[in-house]
Amino acid sequence: MIDTGRIPLAGETLAWYRQGLAAATSGQLEKAAALYNKVIAARSDFWEAWYERGLVLEDLGLYAAAIASYDQALELEPARDACSEIHYHQAQAHHYGLGDYSAALQEYDRVLQLRPNHTQALLHRGNVLLYGLHQAEAALDSYDRALTYQTDLFEAWRNRGSALLDLEQHQAALISYDRAILLNPNDEVAEQGRQLARNSLNLNASSETTTNIAEINQAGFDPSLTDPSLMDVVPHRNTRLDDYVTSQPVLQPLLVLEDEVGRREVYLFQRQYTIGRDPHNDIHLQSRFISRFHAVFQRVDDPDNQQYWYQIQDGDLAGKPSTNGVQVNGKPQQIRLLQSGDVISFGPQSRATYWMR
Repeated sequence: MIDTGRIPLAGETLAWYRQGLAAATSGQLEKAAALYNKVIAARSDFWEAWYERGLVLEDLGLYAAAIASYDQALELEPARDACSEIHYHQAQAHHYGLGDYSAALQEYDRVLQLRPNHTQALLHRGNVLLYGLHQAEAALDSYDRALTYQTDLFEAWRNRGSALLDLEQHQAALISYDRAILLNPNDEVAEQGRQLARNSLNLNASSETTTNIAEINQAGFDPSLTDPSLMDVVPHRNTRLDDYVTSQPVLQPLLVLEDEVGRREVYLFQRQYTIGRDPHNDIHLQSRFISRFHAVFQRVDDPDNQQYWYQIQDGDLAGKPSTNGVQVNGKPQQIRLLQSGDVISFGPQSRATYWMR
């Protein structure tokens, strides 16, 4: 028997659940849905099965059924962090599946009530306001909020530029598009938006992009919310962008990740990363043996030496431990300041090596 969440499973019910996870990971969505149905028939009080079933139904394009499955999961009162992710998926199904923008906005706001720093919820909340409900000013506030938590969020810079274009703030839009292009030089949408802003300002195509943070601040980056109805959703901040920009360190932290799909490298610079098998983690590992939200990497700054490191902590942002735990160099760890060369194991076939380069 293992504890996969709030309720333990055993025997064939546990086997069905594991098989469902494996089928979903390999893209066998109908098979996964059928296996989750068997788990639910045996243990209707196991919210994880309702949630995983919802994910599969959403991937199959059965959005109304997915939302109903998420509703069932929420009725079983999972932990706060899990609730935020379920509401997030409900919002996505309403937003991009059913095109019900008002319902999507309500769900994004519920996510932010539970987890104010959920950058993807803030980003997509901005998208539903801008492209669905045509509320550019409110969308701009949402993108600004996302950027206070993650300054390298390319889509927020790009879509922020589009909101500013709608508001006819062309200089600010140009700077926002420039920032997006610095993060993703090959994005055609950002380049097209940038050209529209330039045309409105009568600038020629050869001018360089803006990289000066002071100019970006002057161009209207204001992370504070102006909509009083949202003051309880996200804490009010009066923060400038340069408060969130870190200078290049002497040594750059790097994770070399290995999971069921192969090997890849991720350079670390954000203040915090979540890692796990749920695709909405900052770092997504594909393995049925690890928890949805398995661990958190937190940055430790040393400004005197222009350097930062990372520590790893087992569990999700709410403090719930992972099922299999975290091992560093073969020893179980609840929290550890990482050293270059440390090997982090999350479960079978899922590990990372931490380097300072």
